[in-house]
Amino acid sequence: MQKYSNKRQVFERDLAVQSLGAALQNILLFASENSLGACWFSAPVFCKNTVRRVLGISKENEPHAIILMGYPDGHSIVKKRKILSEFCFRDVWGNPL
Repeated sequence: MQKYSNKRQVFERDLAVQSLGAALQNILLFASENSLGACWFSAPVFCKNTVRRVLGISKENEPHAIILMGYPDGHSIVKKRKILSEFCFRDVWGNPL
């Protein structure tokens, strides 16, 4: 992510961070569809300088996430999915679907 200096660009940065989240989710969906295990870590937010140093990222760029990806060893745990109506609402918060 590029760093921004003026007030307008702060809002643009927020939009870029949201877009990054959507892109990372698509990467995770792709990995799952292709039988890859993947995990999204947001730890770089807490140790940006260390991540920059280890990965050789310039100071002009801001690390936000790391995705680890690989083939599962066959012992993965499948969690039961929540029912959509538990967290999605119609028109206003709390109004059931």
